[in-house]
Amino acid sequence: MPFKTPLDLFLARMEAKDKRRLLRPIQPKEIVDMSFRIYQNLAIPILRQTALPMVFCYAALAFFFSFVLPGILTTNQPNNTTAQVVEVIIMVGVALFVALPLLVYGLGSSIALTTQLASRYIMGEIFSGEPAISHTHEIGFKTLPLLGRMFFQTCGLLLVSALLLFASGAVNNMAGQELAVAAAVALLAIVGVVVGLIAIPFVLSKLCLAPSVLANEGVSAKEAVKRSTFLMKSHPWQPAPGSTVINSWFVCLLVFLILWGALSAIFGIVAALPTVAEFLTRAPASSGILGLVQGLPVYLALWLTTPLYCCSMSILYFDRRVRLEAFDISVLRKDVLDAKRR
Repeated sequence: MPFKTPLDLFLARMEAKDKRRLLRPIQPKEIVDMSFRIYQNLAIPILRQTALPMVFCYAALAFFFSFVLPGILTTNQPNNTTAQVVEVIIMVGVALFVALPLLVYGLGSSIALTTQLASRYIMGEIFSGEPAISHTHEIGFKTLPLLGRMFFQTCGLLLVSALLLFASGAVNNMAGQELAVAAAVALLAIVGVVVGLIAIPFVLSKLCLAPSVLANEGVSAKEAVKRSTFLMKSHPWQPAPGSTVINSWFVCLLVFLILWGALSAIFGIVAALPTVAEFLTRAPASSGILGLVQGLPVYLALWLTTPLYCCSMSILYFDRRVRLEAFDISVLRKDVLDAKRR
């Protein structure tokens, strides 16, 4: 008989006593604390299995900041506005078709795995130290179109407005009556950029439960977006949880910045050591190695923070289902019927 630690015995007693203890209405101030506790219990399987997917996010960010962003901010044609617009459009296309798929795949796989584990923990189906679900990759691939839809719903207006703003510069080079057209396009683009920036947090808050819906209900990306919108909107007997989502964003952002700052300081101290500095200076492709090392704090901070956000959104998902659909009662009914069959 394998040796059981006091924690194993405690978890076994809790499972026997009430495995659905977390399936209840959660107060807003409890969500962050509960997400930390779930993350603490599931940290080993989550971090072990999300390390590789998050490498794709790191590659996407490194590619964007080292290649795409410099291509947007610099030009080889300083006196030709039309050529500059073409260069920007090419760089945006490269970002959308190269960097974005890598980022979406990495985030999709990590969010799918973390959301499934957190959901099973809340439902009382697993406890700390247990392995992840076998069909995580299947849910991960289903998450890709969902994240793509969420990205374009959130940033679509901003992208179109930015392209219009650059296009107005090209039109402005044309003579005569086209100046009025250029001014109108530029004004429309500026309004679109402002509206797009203001709309981002509202759209994100409306769609924040879509990954949890997809992982727990097995619906399509389109239906997941609809379900998330329904669960997040205000009802006569239940207000919208917008402040709860903002609070979770603030906590996750604060944790990310703290981790990023601390890790950057640690890597900076290590890189300043004479031996390490000499290696980074004289090694082949030293600039590329230095860029990869400088990007590691962002990768590690993102890798450690993403599960915390997913845990908080999973808790909010079940909280909204309990409040709006009496999900806890339907699960209790199913448990009673299953017990009778035994």
